[in-house]
Amino acid sequence: MGLEDCVSKITGVINKRLHRATGRSIQFVFVLVLCLLSVKVFGAAGTIVVDTFSKGPQVNPFMYGIFYEEINNCGDGGIYAELVRNRSFEDSRVPEGMYLKDGVAMADRCRDKIPWPPEKTEIPYWQLVSKDGEAGSMHIDTENPLNASQVNSLRLEIKNANQKSPLGLSNFGYWGMAFERGAEYNLSFYARCNETFEGALKASLEDKNGKDISSPAQIGQLGKEWKKFSCTLAADSACLDGRL
Repeated sequence: MGLEDCVSKITGVINKRLHRATGRSIQFVFVLVLCLLSVKVFGAAGTIVVDTFSKGPQVNPFMYGIFYEEINNCGDGGIYAELVRNRSFEDSRVPEGMYLKDGVAMADRCRDKIPWPPEKTEIPYWQLVSKDGEAGSMHIDTENPLNASQVNSLRLEIKNANQKSPLGLSNFGYWGMAFERGAEYNLSFYARCNETFEGALKASLEDKNGKDISSPAQIGQLGKEWKKFSCTLAADSACLDGRL
């Protein structure tokens, strides 16, 4: 099929699909097709001119918004800047409107069947960091929640931890956190403790083996009531599979 036949065929399709558009709009699309075809066929450079002062088809003023579908972590773990995964400790909860059957989350009016839980752990994407496996444990706590919206919290039970054998938590984010050398990362969270806890918390950026790639930040003294803490962590080196 020759170039002229291609243009004729494509123009016919455009006219059918844009039957409500103005002649100017159809002409613009037609010019665009010509430019693309000429580059494809002849390898020549093309120019596309867009007139931003010319009005296009009339659009109902009540039509607005954007279509967005969250697939394969294009939002969380993608364009959303949050690096911590499962920061609200709710990823083990069955999605609203679904129920469990034979290890699968499903809904009566939905074809999707999701293997559940997503991770074979009580708290997906969070890990206990300890040189001694008996130093402590972690689990989901729903007592004394932060507020009505944030019901879950991550409870760290300390048994035999000390300065030589500390106990902590780590989060690898979405298949490892990517840190840029010299970049600063803002960390904020709420925390509280019981009357037997003494000392402070430390936060740092690490590689997958637990080696610091930022200077540890000292977190202020905890109390019995929920309190917000924040700090900034600067990466001393680059890392593609880091953790908090």
